[in-house]
Amino acid sequence: MSVIRHITTLTLCSFIAACGAEEQSVKAETTQQTVPEQASEVSQDELQQLKNRFSKLKIEVQEAQPSPVAGLYELTTNAGVFYSSLEGDYFLTGTLFSLDKEGNYVDLLAAKQQPLNAEKVEALADSMIVYKADNEKHVITVFTDITCGYCLKLHRELQDYLDKGITVRYLAYPRNGLQNQTAEEMAKIWCAEDNAQALHAAKVDRQSAEPIGDMAMCRATVAEHFNLGRELGISGTPAIILESGEIVGGYVDANQLLKIIEK
Repeated sequence: MSVIRHITTLTLCSFIAACGAEEQSVKAETTQQTVPEQASEVSQDELQQLKNRFSKLKIEVQEAQPSPVAGLYELTTNAGVFYSSLEGDYFLTGTLFSLDKEGNYVDLLAAKQQPLNAEKVEALADSMIVYKADNEKHVITVFTDITCGYCLKLHRELQDYLDKGITVRYLAYPRNGLQNQTAEEMAKIWCAEDNAQALHAAKVDRQSAEPIGDMAMCRATVAEHFNLGRELGISGTPAIILESGEIVGGYVDANQLLKIIEK
């Protein structure tokens, strides 16, 4: 198992999908809280030091900035968000909560990241496989793998989501990486003449797709989807992205998902 995969599987449950473990998320009332004054910005030399340190784990640090906790810095990486000491001697994954004196708490990472998540996902809209609801009320985007049991369960119940006005859009996320037969099969699906039908046939009937497009381009598309998933901290499938950018890890039936969307 690669270091990145090992680390990302240790993230909080909201990022762990059902093919690995079921999500148990904590919900809190939205409250206004004052975030403590942050420390000084990270210098270019300090950022380079962090990049060098994490590169040994095959993790690419893209940005580093102070967190609200003294001595802890928020790192944006190609494997999700990490929190680290400035020198990189210590780091952790997961989210960061603020807690006021009345017991109200806020997921600071979610509040900051969700709009960015939504923007990044929407940028790939043209390459998604879409099953559109006739009476569309909501849109979800699902990182999927054709070998994942819970992905198959979600897809077999696709009509339930569509009947509730939930359009389902798929992005490819071969869980075992891009150098794997599953990634190749998913590239074939994205290259099929009718990729929605090809995806259905692969999931339900276990049929390999017949590609007619440029396989090099389709492999690049699957890689783009996969890399975005890693950047969002996704380590398993299905992973559902709501229009808000909130990530719902794991299989959720249509009734429960509608409650989450409309909460």
